Amino acid sequence: ALIRCIKCVFAWHRSCVTVGSLHINRALDRYILCPRHSTAKRASKRNIPYCITCENSFANESQKMTCDSCIRSFCRSCVAEQNKTKEAEAENSAFSCDFCRCFDFPRIGDYVVATYKSSFWPAKTLHADLLPASLYSMNYLVEKLREPGHVLLQWIEGLSTPNYDVVTCRDLVPLPRTLNCSFWKCMKAHTKIYKAAEAIYASSKTTIGIRRPIPQEVKVETLPKYTKIKANVNMRLASARSDIIGLGHCNCEPINGLRCTVVHNCLNRILMAECPEDCDSTYLEKRRVAKGGTKRQILKRIEKLHVKKNSRLATSGRMCTNNFLRYHDVSNDNLIMEERLTNLKGFGVFAKCDIDEDMDLTEYIGYVMTKEEYLEKLRFRSLFNNLEASYFGMQLTNDFYVDARNYGNVARSFNHSCEPNTKVVAVVVDGIYRLKISTIKNVKQGEELTFDYDTEIVEGLVGMECLCGSANCRHLIGKKRAASVKSRSILSENVNNNNNKGDAQSKSTGSESFSGSCENSNHTEQEYVQKKRRKYVKENVGNEAKKHSSLKKDLLRNGVVDIFLENVLCQSAKQQLTDSDDENCTAKQVGEGKDSVPI
Repeated sequence: ALIRCIKCVFAWHRSCVTVGSLHINRALDRYILCPRHSTAKRASKRNIPYCITCENSFANESQKMTCDSCIRSFCRSCVAEQNKTKEAEAENSAFSCDFCRCFDFPRIGDYVVATYKSSFWPAKTLHADLLPASLYSMNYLVEKLREPGHVLLQWIEGLSTPNYDVVTCRDLVPLPRTLNCSFWKCMKAHTKIYKAAEAIYASSKTTIGIRRPIPQEVKVETLPKYTKIKANVNMRLASARSDIIGLGHCNCEPINGLRCTVVHNCLNRILMAECPEDCDSTYLEKRRVAKGGTKRQILKRIEKLHVKKNSRLATSGRMCTNNFLRYHDVSNDNLIMEERLTNLKGFGVFAKCDIDEDMDLTEYIGYVMTKEEYLEKLRFRSLFNNLEASYFGMQLTNDFYVDARNYGNVARSFNHSCEPNTKVVAVVVDGIYRLKISTIKNVKQGEELTFDYDTEIVEGLVGMECLCGSANCRHLIGKKRAASVKSRSILSENVNNNNNKGDAQSKSTGSESFSGSCENSNHTEQEYVQKKRRKYVKENVGNEAKKHSSLKKDLLRNGVVDIFLENVLCQSAKQQLTDSDDENCTAKQVGEGKDSVPI
């Protein structure tokens, strides 16, 4: 059960309630009045003598930036790295840090550094009802605890009988992450306090700094809380342009009973679009016109030439393999992967069996909404510095996002990694953009499935700390938008990333870079497709013989190469492009039997 504020929309787990919250009824413990509705101001005129971000002392006062709303201090370099706007703001007017803007205070029960008589001392925050009965006669303590914005402290002094005090939530900061902080170097003169602090850091159950472990209330949950759906809500909102839809049918010939694989260099696959639903039937009709015979007779001839006893021909009778999203059932995702709770990253997705490279896993589904609507939701969630909530959104096109926070499937639980084993690509299916997740390396049973969020951090927000633990970890989820972004469309970005074996990644925080760059682009998607086709011919025709000679040797080991492949492998690329550019010419060639391969 959550504890909710009676005046706003925010709620907390019982172990996550922030300091400065006034409990309405401690016995029932269901409602509070949070610090947002407090008028309490900081009492101390001094700020801490070290940077709250890097925990280093200041070489001189010119390097120090102090918050006017709380006792935090920052290095100018740390503030400049996060946001140049805030640095300029601190120069010209009163500076208020992100912690104060977002009301991101320590939790009740955390160890903190608090002020007492213009000095800073270690303490522990407590619930107001833990005030000793012997102090009830001290009216000023009791009166403060009856107002939001104040918190009860127990000073860390190493004494058998501790001392207590009440301060505002703006007169304390989280305890430094390590004993190497300059604050503790000054505290060594107080032997008892320093020894008590050493015992705190030595305890494995102590929460130090601002990193907060998963609450116990969440650990008992076996599955994340969201509504499972089988397809995108409001899917048709993200329709592709007419010139992208009309890519036409491909002319991929069967290899080992399969068509439109990576080996075929299928034009639709290259351009990040699934083949039409009638891909197989159109192919069979062309073969019937060219050679004659019924569909059943053609299939028998194909099976006789290309399918052995260990055939991989789909039991459904489909030869085209470039149609994963059209026929995928997300309810079967639990056969190969499952959602489990991780140590530090909330829920994650783990493989239940070994998964090969380049295998399509599932679709990232959720609620499709406009960019403006998604960014408005993002700004609202960031009011409480709730960055975790923003990472359920993924950019689908320049103008639309998929938000899986409340509605989605297992894909919403994929965590970020700087060295991922899957990728996300935008694919056009029947004229609608959809997101497909595929593996980019072999995955072993029990291994966590991840992809690179590749987030662009919105101006004014700070990216989350990365906990992937990989060798090349960037230690931050997200990156600032570059000053100049090369103009290109979402289609060209996906294709280029695919050809370079990179990830066509998600954009989780919704920056303005994509729409702005596409509006200023000199080439439309249609021009890009034509350019890609010309480049494809130029690069592949000259190298086709050498390329397919090597491919032929590999396929010979599987016993699937015959006279059929001799002609198909050398002509398939040219034939695809020629037929895609001029469908009438294709129909004529098929009718006359030109450039066709006998079956």
